[in-house]
Amino acid sequence: MNIKNLTTESAVRGLLLAFAFVLPILYDLAVPEVSGDIRWTATHLVAGLGALAITLKLLVNGWPKEKAAARTPWIYPLAVGLCIWAAVSLVDSMNIYRGIMMFKALYAQMLLIAVAAYVWNGTFARRLTWALVLPVAFAAPLGMAQFFAYSDTAMAAAIGNWWPHPGFIIDQLLGYYQQSAIPGSSFANKNLAGSWTGMMLPLIMYLLVTSKTWRGRGVASVLLALGSLFLLYARARASWVALLFSCLVMVGLMLVVPVWRKEIFARFAPRQWLWLLPAVVLVAFAGGAISPVKGAHSVGASVADNASALLNPTFDDVGGRVAYNLNSIAITADHWFNGVGLGAFHAIYPAYYNAIIVTPKNSYNVLARPQRTHTDLMEAFDEMGVPGGILYASVFIWGIVAAWGMRRPAAVAKVGLWPLFAGWSLLTICVNALMDFPMQLPTAPAVCVMLMGGLVWHQRQLGTAGFKLKHVTGYRAPRPVLLAWLAVLLVANYAAMWDSWYYRQANIQLKAAMIRIFSGVNDDITLQMVENANRIYPYDARIHEHMAVVYANYTGQIPLSLETRIAKVEEELKEDPWGPNHLINVSGLYLQLAEMNAMQGHPEVAVKALARASELYRRLLVSADFSHYTYGVGGMIALLQGNAAQAVPLFGRALAIEPGYEPAKQGLARAEKILSATAPAAK
Repeated sequence: MNIKNLTTESAVRGLLLAFAFVLPILYDLAVPEVSGDIRWTATHLVAGLGALAITLKLLVNGWPKEKAAARTPWIYPLAVGLCIWAAVSLVDSMNIYRGIMMFKALYAQMLLIAVAAYVWNGTFARRLTWALVLPVAFAAPLGMAQFFAYSDTAMAAAIGNWWPHPGFIIDQLLGYYQQSAIPGSSFANKNLAGSWTGMMLPLIMYLLVTSKTWRGRGVASVLLALGSLFLLYARARASWVALLFSCLVMVGLMLVVPVWRKEIFARFAPRQWLWLLPAVVLVAFAGGAISPVKGAHSVGASVADNASALLNPTFDDVGGRVAYNLNSIAITADHWFNGVGLGAFHAIYPAYYNAIIVTPKNSYNVLARPQRTHTDLMEAFDEMGVPGGILYASVFIWGIVAAWGMRRPAAVAKVGLWPLFAGWSLLTICVNALMDFPMQLPTAPAVCVMLMGGLVWHQRQLGTAGFKLKHVTGYRAPRPVLLAWLAVLLVANYAAMWDSWYYRQANIQLKAAMIRIFSGVNDDITLQMVENANRIYPYDARIHEHMAVVYANYTGQIPLSLETRIAKVEEELKEDPWGPNHLINVSGLYLQLAEMNAMQGHPEVAVKALARASELYRRLLVSADFSHYTYGVGGMIALLQGNAAQAVPLFGRALAIEPGYEPAKQGLARAEKILSATAPAAK
């Protein structure tokens, strides 16, 4: 291999190493949680730059003979098929805006498999593993500090003594304490932190087992201790179960695959097991601590209490997740071919919230509904249909099967233990994904696809990469094809970066607006923020969603007509037709419009407004039949249509749900007054 090949591949390896190292630390504090997370952009950038570099190298130097003649790994047709079917799911997507970010991410992740596989070698496998696990040394202590209620205020006070003028790095460090679920470390959410940590522990074990120096084993031992304790503190119970299951599988493999057992014990002599002692001691002495933080996703409970709740869960604990998954069966049954569209689960779920089992109110209500299922696999079937779900599952199953396929003595002698531990890590996150949604967020899938790229390389080293087709294997793309592919990459990368930049700028405005909206402030400033966000990037579903809330509940000074406010909420309903909060808001606006026009002598406008309100009310009975607002809307429609007798039981039902609901009290009084006035005439 000449120096040009070496330079290009080395540059891509360096890019991947830097990406792996910073991935767990990156967190964009200026935008809502995971909405504009910079880790998405980093994945697009790394995959795109890597593919561009490799394509340019092929144009200059041609195809390396050994790579052109290799068998085609099964992961490639599976990945291509998944990308195609993700595009098919968006053809008639229920909410196309929600699919844009996930669509870009999926393509970047699948491309990253090929990039990693192309530049991989035995030395790089070890270096990448170190790059992946070293951030545990930062993330775990940070999460522990959050667990013990060490706040950004305390950190700022401590820093102020020796660094009086905080800059970007200090601001970023302080921002890590803005958590949605403590302790989330640099992920803002404890479940995301737990899933990543659980995935890192098998990789740390690989380094502990295979390191040849006391320094390497010492660092791995410390990382194992920190990661194990933080995983307990994170209270990420799905990650606990996933790691426990994968550890049991690993023990089973040691029993049934003698060559793996022999290789591990040959490298890890009995005295070397003392390197596990720091983790055992730290967990034993500090694992039972109770956080002083209260009311934040059970962080105040002990590990034992959380374990007990895991073994004896209440319906409040797991009812929402059970409902999401069971009701998803009905969604998939009705949309089995190409699903509801990538990312569109949020929009469809209200129509199915009680399809098989009623979703408990702590997991679905007028103001809060699931953004995702708590099972990545189930969501894949919901959003991409049965073919897409099968392809999605097959991609990750391939990784586990590929690792299992390298168990023979000759394979272990040639490729070592890395595939075993990579498979252990993949199995951990895949089981975790059956109880949560780590694969829909940027960190876990990026790690997975890099590990899969390594498994492709190891398969090729063994000559067992997959299938061999006469017209596929050994195919060398001519220069016109490579030039066309280069053009596609350039356009796609520019589009992805452009989209990510404006997406982030809009989400900065959105985050500021969301703080005001959640505080009930829907004034001119809030309206200006969401309008600015929409002007910057009009393809973000969350911007439209919050803009509809502001227009529906607007209290500012700008004279906005009812028709204008209605039109804005109706725009949101086109992409979110079952959203109960939007249905209630716009129904109320139509009722105001109907009553105002009836009083002003425009009965035809009033009739049209009531007709539309009636259509929306029928949707409300599907997505929010538990809400007092729904029956308040129904009662007012009946009252304005002149059917006071029908209005009375509807208002009564609203008050039975919420006795203090003032509009229902007033409506009931009006209906009863009308009935009492007409009673003598009826006789």
